[in-house]
Amino acid sequence: MEYTITQDIDGIRKILRTYQIPYEELYDYFFENLPSHDMVKSPGNAIIEIAEAAYRHSFMASPEINLIGMIMKLYQKEIV
Repeated sequence: MEYTITQDIDGIRKILRTYQIPYEELYDYFFENLPSHDMVKSPGNAIIEIAEAAYRHSFMASPEINLIGMIMKLYQKEIV
């Protein structure tokens, strides 16, 4: 998770393309760990963004796009 919060989007995309990612488990991990992380400014908003991305995951053709979109929303809304 530290990499996701502190590094650039290109680095995250590289990881997503290099490894086989169990996205459902990744959303569960974010839900369990991100809201309590000390870098998160708004735990409630983080949970909302994670929940929306997890929901959209089943409708998306590209899980990578959905996950990167969630991370960008967290940055854009200054949640992390």
